[in-house]
Formats: sequence, structure tokens, C-alpha cells
Amino acid sequence: MSRHFSREALLRLLRGPANETETARAIRHVMQCRRCRASAAGSLVREEAGGSSPFRPTDARNALVTVLEAEINGSVEVLKARSWWAEIKDLGPEGQIKKIRSTTSLQTLPVFETILTEARAAALSDPFLGESMVRAALTTADLLPEPRYPKVLKNDLRGQAITVVANCRRLAADFPRSAAAIEEARRYLAQGTGDPGLEAGLLSIHCSLCTDLGDFEKALSYVRQAVEIFRRLEDWQSVAHNAVKEAGCLFAANQPVEAIERAQLALERMPPQELRLQVLAKLIVVESLIVLGRAMEALPDFMDAKTLCEQADARTRLLADAVEAQLLDGLGYVRESEKLFRHTVKAFFDQELYKQAFLTLLTLFECLCRRGALGKAAALCEEAIAATSQAGGACNEQIRRAWEELLAAVRVRQLSESELIQARQYLVRNWSVPSGAFALQRVEVVIAGPSVAPELPAPPPLPAAEESTPSSFQAAREEYDRRLVTAALERSGGNLSEASRLLGISRNTLKARMRVYGL
Repeated sequence: MSRHFSREALLRLLRGPANETETARAIRHVMQCRRCRASAAGSLVREEAGGSSPFRPTDARNALVTVLEAEINGSVEVLKARSWWAEIKDLGPEGQIKKIRSTTSLQTLPVFETILTEARAAALSDPFLGESMVRAALTTADLLPEPRYPKVLKNDLRGQAITVVANCRRLAADFPRSAAAIEEARRYLAQGTGDPGLEAGLLSIHCSLCTDLGDFEKALSYVRQAVEIFRRLEDWQSVAHNAVKEAGCLFAANQPVEAIERAQLALERMPPQELRLQVLAKLIVVESLIVLGRAMEALPDFMDAKTLCEQADARTRLLADAVEAQLLDGLGYVRESEKLFRHTVKAFFDQELYKQAFLTLLTLFECLCRRGALGKAAALCEEAIAATSQAGGACNEQIRRAWEELLAAVRVRQLSESELIQARQYLVRNWSVPSGAFALQRVEVVIAGPSVAPELPAPPPLPAAEESTPSSFQAAREEYDRRLVTAALERSGGNLSEASRLLGISRNTLKARMRVYGL
């Protein structure tokens, strides 16, 4: 059955004569369809409120009534729990815990779940507040009465709460303590009921931590385990969420083709209400296509994402602006691209999102390097070095030294694609947990005198007096220009950016001359 039930049809289902086949099909539909289940629950409430005899069929329909009654009672308990939490949420952490210990009405599972939901939401903007809320949730879990709530179930709840703590600490860039919380949560879950959904949730947070630390191999391993568990549970919303995470890991690990495949798979499974998740998946597709040199192909996906961004949070809109700047660069609108990059970087700094600000600066640096604008790239490095002071303790000394290394390199030569990837992964891995030094290959510059100009090819002989016409002088000039271009390409080993720097012309001009001279 694919069509929705009317109220009258639901009443006939619950009151009418039993038909085993039709009843089984109808019950299956009502349980799988949120709209019809809500309508059935409403019918049940209205009948009982009107004083009618409660539905109590003697067949399988009785199980449906029992489920509907349980859902109704559960919804009422959730509303009551929210009311209790609203009364104490503005108290300090110690005040909340004291109130929970002294009030039996607060010692319920719906109150625990309400507090934990609030903690997850709060952590996105204030991870320290999120973690303090979890303390109240843990107190509630400890006080749940036994034997109604046995120890194994309480360990599940504790593991679930500590998983939220791990994410709060990750969002606060406290990576060592986040890792410790993950291990603590794992110990609690090992002594719990063995709920695979809780295990998958912990794997998902562990993936996020490894991604923040730049350990993409472990991140992919954890998120793929989580996706497989959620798939077995047929939890398609969580499958989509973690497939987007997997796509993000693949893109960060410089695997754009695979990232596109996973992001598109996530979009196919995406619940329509997950607007932010849809935006993130589409932005991964767009960035991956840009990296692959298919910017025009990325345009429709970006416009879809931009439309959805109107309903997204401010941070997601800023991420979309950064991708838009990349797209403009990929489409050849370099002036507009640079303006939008700088606007976005400033907005990230204004919101104290320093890591994202420096990653966006690095993206602009990459764009400048790829089009041979080495002077601008060097100036951008100087800006980034100055900006590390603005970030203060959020940006460690190794990040500053990495920008200094990039500056020293770009002053003398073009950086390769592998070096640009190396720089990005270094910044991600060492943002909050410094390790090894960042070093690029050095190019030795030997100074033979006060000023040594590069050796130029000998000019062709001027035409004889009797041949001195405008066309003959033009031919001689073009021959000399061809020799200059050939010499620059030989000296740079075919590197167009370096050759254009030696000649003092843009890459586009160099390409045009190569076409004219058949080089």
C-alpha cells in the first residue's frame, strides 16, 4: 500500500472486522509512514478523549494500538522533560546537578535524552558549554532507578554521553583529551548492551577527530565501519551523514574522484530536511570538480548549493563563499575570485574561525601559484605571517614557520602540485598538535657579481641596408623573440610559470607565443 490513510480509513482499520492479509499490509504501512502513524495516533487520542471505547482488537491490530499508545505516552514524557530542563538549564553546572539529585521527577530517561540533545546543539557554537551540560546528563543517568534501568543500559547511556564529550573537546581543538574521552566511551560501551548504533556513533566521532589531525587513513577506516553498521540498521539518515564525512576525508586526502562518488551517493540517500548536509555534500562535489579542472561542470551543483545556503547557518554560508571564490578562479575570473577570497578570509577572522581562515588563505595562495602570480603569492605569505599574531594562541608557532617556508620558496621558484598538497596537509595536521618541521626543497642561488643577468641567445643579424623594410625588421624581431622563448623553456625544464617569470610576461602571453612559433 503506497497511498496515505484518511481518518475514516484508519478508524475502519482499527474497528472493522479482521482481514489477516489486509490488516498485515495496513499495519506495515502505518508503522513505516510517519504521516499515517501520526494520524493514527491522533485518531486514538480523539476517540479516547471523546469517551469512546478504546480500540482493543483481538488480532494483530492490538499490537498497533499498543505501539501508538506507547508513542503518545513517550511524546508526553518528552514534553514534560523539556519543561523540567527549561527550569534548570540557566543554573550553573553545580546548581543543575544539585537540582537533579534532589528532584525525583528529573531522574528519568527523557530528561537524560533532552539534556544530551541540548548539549550536542550547544557544542556547535560553544563546546565548553556543551561539555558542562553533559555533566548534568551523566548525573541523571547515574540516578536512574534500578532494576528498571539495569547497569548495562546505564553503561550505554554513559558511553553515549562521553561520546558527546569527545566531540565537544574536538570542537574546542583539545585533541588529546578528545582522544581520551573516546577511549573512556569505548570502555563504557564494552560493558553495555552491545547496541551497534552507539558503536557506530562513536566511530563517527573518532573519524572526525582523525580528520582534524590529518590522519586520513584512520579516518576513512572508522567512517566506513560506521557507514556499514548504519546500513545494516537501515538508518539511512546516519548513512547519508557519514557518507558525507567519508567524502570530505577523501577530498582532504587528495582523492577527488572518489570524493565525488561518495558525496553523490550521500545525496541519493539524503533526507530532504537535511539542508546543511546537502550543502556540504554538494560543496565537496564542486571542490573536487574544480581540482580536476572541470570548473564549468561544477557550476550547476554550486548553484544548487547556494540556493540551499539561504536556509543554512552562517558558518556554512561562509564555506560556500570560499568555494565560490575557487570556482571563479577555475572559470578564469581571477580578479573577482581574489576579491571574494579576501572578503571570506576577513569574515572567518571576524568570527574567530582561524583555522578555516588560514586554510582559505592557503587556497588563494595555491590559485596564485598555479597561474604564475608569484609576486602576489609572496605578498600573501607576508599577510598570513602577520595574521598569525592576530590568531594568538589559536595558531601555534609551527604554522607561522610554515608560511615563512612558503614565502622563502615562492620568492625564487614555482611550487609544484605535490608541494602545495604537502603544505595543506601540514597545516591541517599541525594546527593544534605540532610535530615535525615543514620544509620544502631549497633552490641554491649563486651570486657571481653585483648583478648578473641571465644569458640571452644571440640576436639574429640585422637585414642589409638594401633589405631594410618594415617586414624584414619584423621578421628579425620575431626570430629573436622565438629564440628567447625557446631558451626560457629549456632553462625552466618546460615549466611554463618559471619560463614566463624569466621572460617577464604572463603565462597566457607565453602560451600565445608558443602557439605562434609552433613550440
